[in-house]
Amino acid sequence: MVASDADIDAAIGRGKLAPSIRVVKATYDESNDEIYIQFDNGARLGLPRKLLQGLTDAKPAQLRTITILGPGTGLQWPKLDVIHYVPGLIDGVFGTRQWMNDLPALRARMSELGRMSALVRTPAKVAAARENGKKGGRPKKVLG
Repeated sequence: MVASDADIDAAIGRGKLAPSIRVVKATYDESNDEIYIQFDNGARLGLPRKLLQGLTDAKPAQLRTITILGPGTGLQWPKLDVIHYVPGLIDGVFGTRQWMNDLPALRARMSELGRMSALVRTPAKVAAARENGKKGGRPKKVLG
């Protein structure tokens, strides 16, 4: 893809109008499986790791090292050779157009995994179901 002079001028103009948002800290929280970005104005943004292109199959050790690039507008995972543009992440751009088009399929796969895990019977789930049964079971849905 080749950008024309008009495209470049328009992008520069948009950049001058955009507020200056700078990342001051980026971390991976393994317990929530999310990437947290902290900005210089105190705001924080949490993103599920599986939504970001290049991070879906990464190990926690690979995700912990995040480098802030440029004037706080880029994030790099050096162990994975992955870079994301922070203003793009804020706008909901988590990867290439093809990646973004595949996100519904990814969500469907994750939903199917959730359904499959609900079918797993463990002693703890059995005990909890019995206790709930003693209390009258699942509450009735109220149609309104």
